[in-house]
Amino acid sequence: AWNTGGPTEILNEGSTGKLIEPYDIDALAEAVIHLLQDRQPLTAMGNNARSDATTRFHRSRTTSEIQSLYEGMLR
Repeated sequence: AWNTGGPTEILNEGSTGKLIEPYDIDALAEAVIHLLQDRQPLTAMGNNARSDATTRFHRSRTTSEIQSLYEGMLR
């Protein structure tokens, strides 16, 4: 993903994904080739991303955060 905007808030470099400087096509191609040639980091990042998403965006946590936001706006 490009290292700008939303992806930087969602991905942890090397742990849950790979962040590349915007429009650096050579770096993007190199990263993709590396991950296709060595599946271990690809699998680890996928597993880490799933675990991170499950924790960060779990229904009960998200519901609680939204409820707190609304309650704060009503005060």
